[in-house]
Amino acid sequence: MAFGAAAAVMGVLLSLAPTDATGKAVGTAGNLLTSVAVILGLAVVAVACVQQVKLRREILRHAPGERFDGPDPALAAALAARERRAEARKLALSDPLIARDLRVGRPDLQRNYDDGGLVDLNNAPAAVIGAVCGLDATTTEAIVEIRTAVGGFSTVDDVFTAVPVAAWDRVRDRAVVLPR
Repeated sequence: MAFGAAAAVMGVLLSLAPTDATGKAVGTAGNLLTSVAVILGLAVVAVACVQQVKLRREILRHAPGERFDGPDPALAAALAARERRAEARKLALSDPLIARDLRVGRPDLQRNYDDGGLVDLNNAPAAVIGAVCGLDATTTEAIVEIRTAVGGFSTVDDVFTAVPVAAWDRVRDRAVVLPR
């Protein structure tokens, strides 16, 4: 609103300034009115720059993906699930028996523990591994065949002989190995 009013005042000052036939301001009144309009214009630009700095600080204060009214709900849920997966992996490493009892990595079984969406490559059915890791049936069947032949995997990376390279990051993000 203030910027619009300032623009209107500048327009009035410039229109009141006496000019010659070529449009140049003439006389003391013309020069004074033109100078006041230019100074007012510079002041408007300066005030706008100060307000822009305040606005930039407000915008940059928020984390990426965070809206002014709080974090994006989808992003917050994805980050929370990632944290739950990390906690469930720690549990699987430190106490694999309790992780099995809590059914970490077994979305196909009823459970009360939220592991953030992990799948146990040593115990889950092929269809569940495929659904969680985004793998096709041929790949998941190969994973099951290998785990049966070798008696189970020691690490998630052990399955990469059967998994396309493009899917390795998804599998690392979603998979866990627990004792059979």
